[in-house]
Formats: sequence, structure tokens, C-alpha cells
Amino acid sequence: MLGHHSIRQFLLDISVDTLPSAVIEQAKVCCYDLLGAAVGGARSATASMITRHAQDHFAAGTNITAVPPLLGGASISPVGAALVGATMIDALDCHDGQRDTKGHVGCSMLPSLIAVLESQSRPVEGCELISLIVAGYEIGTRAGMALHGTVTDYHTSGAWGAINCAALTAHVLGLDEAPFEHALGIAEYHGPRSQMMRNIDHPTMLKDGSGWGAMVGTSAAYLAAEGFTGAPAITIVADVAAVYWQDLGQNWQILNQYFKPYPVCRWAQPAVAACLSVRRQPNFHPTQVAHITVWTFHEGVRLFSDVPSNTEQAQYAISFPIAMAV
Repeated sequence: MLGHHSIRQFLLDISVDTLPSAVIEQAKVCCYDLLGAAVGGARSATASMITRHAQDHFAAGTNITAVPPLLGGASISPVGAALVGATMIDALDCHDGQRDTKGHVGCSMLPSLIAVLESQSRPVEGCELISLIVAGYEIGTRAGMALHGTVTDYHTSGAWGAINCAALTAHVLGLDEAPFEHALGIAEYHGPRSQMMRNIDHPTMLKDGSGWGAMVGTSAAYLAAEGFTGAPAITIVADVAAVYWQDLGQNWQILNQYFKPYPVCRWAQPAVAACLSVRRQPNFHPTQVAHITVWTFHEGVRLFSDVPSNTEQAQYAISFPIAMAV
């Protein structure tokens, strides 16, 4: 059983000096992709609301350095900044993803990591940032695979992203082994076990749960630093979960991230690509289309199929992006 100790040791050992060049380059691309999604999401009503909420309810106390959210603004606590940044990225469904997790690793990880690093009031070298981003993708991907592989419900990325944010935050805070274990356990226990298909059936600003996952994971490490207990994280230490963690530091899951060409749910992307392919045919005109039949899997069929009245319905739709493509 690998457990918390191996995750903590992995974070202590990881260095760009020993990372494959392809892994380093992929980390840069993932970072660019997430920041681009944040810029787009920053203009959403969701981002405005969560920013006001964090300013009202997540101010920094006297014992913590206040930091601005991902793209700037009034400084708040690192926990609040993680919440704002992840919600902002999640507001526009164009950030990177990973098939085995059925979700998004970087969305919660990057805003949490940057917020906590900034709160330390020390210079951060680019090499350190890249190594921690890589570590986040490796830990987060496995946390997602472990959760999906050990429970029957389909939970959002925030559920397992919380564990990832807790691990990175605990590392940056320099927590010893015992509080590190408690941080991961707190994050797993408090993490939003939100039902993904509920938000597919009824698209709202809840999206993929990444904002709350980032907030929970970041706060879990700060709680553990104060002595708050919560170990163990079952999806890490249980024997049934061992298969998902045994290749940590050997098989680079960051290379399995995908990047979306269109800002809609991944499940709708093949149909959109097919329609665009038809549209590129010589002499094609949309008036030639009498109807479109889409063959897809069960979850894809449940994407929103009516005329959207807001951006959440448009992003979690299948009929609307196809119509736009044609």
C-alpha cells in the first residue's frame, strides 16, 4: 500500500531536472490553456458573483497573507482566491480535461497552487512552479481515477480535486507527515461529492464543482496545519485504490490531458467536429440540411437539447453547438 507517505515523498522529490522534456512542455501548455479559460470565464456572471461572495465571506485574517485572485482584484484569503480562480475557469467549459477521470484536473489545482504560493511571500522560481504543476496533474489524475473506480456514482471534478489541492497546499506549507495525512483526509471527507449528471440534466452555475473543490482542498491543509484531524483518505490508502497510485512518478498522466477546440462539453465535441467537416465540403450550404441525427452514448444524450437561455445551458448542450457549427 503506497498511501499518503508516497504522495508526500513524491512532492518532496519531484524536480524539473529529472522530468522528461515532453512532460515539462505539456505542463506549460496546460498552464496556458487554463489561463486562457480563466480570461474567458472572467467575463461571466458566475465569476462576478463568486468574486463578490469571496470578498464578503473569505477575507484574510491577521495570521494569513491576503492575495489577489487568479487574474487580479481585491486581495482575499488564499482559500477565497482558490475558490474564485477555479470557479472562473470552470465558468467557461474550454479548459483541459482527462478521459480516465471524466473531468478536469487543472481547473481547481492551478488557482489553489498559485494562491498558496503567493501567500508565502517568497520568490518562486519557474522551475519550482512547473514541477508543482506536474505533480498536481499526477496526483489529481490518480485521485480522480481512484474515486471513480471505487464508487458507483459519477461525481464532479471538485470531489477528487479537493484532495489534489490539499496535497499541494500541505506541501507548500511544509507540513510534516502526520498533518499532511490529515489534510488529505479532511479534503476527501469535506470534498463536494456532487452528482455530475444532475448538472447535465439541469445545467447551472454549479458546473463541475471545481470551485468548491479548490476551496475545500486548500482549507483542508490550513486546518491540518492547526492540528485539525481527518486521516485517512480512503481513496488513497484502501487496498482497492492501490492500483491507481502504484505508478506515481513513473507513468506521466499529464501527457494524457486533452485540449478542447470548442467551449462546450467534451461529449458534444465529436458531433460538432463532424458538422464542421461537412460544412467544409465544396458548395455546401446550411439550407441543404433537412435534419441531423446524432448517435452518441447515454450521458451524451442527456446533454441539454432545447434552445439555451443562458451560457450554462449552451455549454452543456448538444443541439445548440451542432446548430452553431452548421
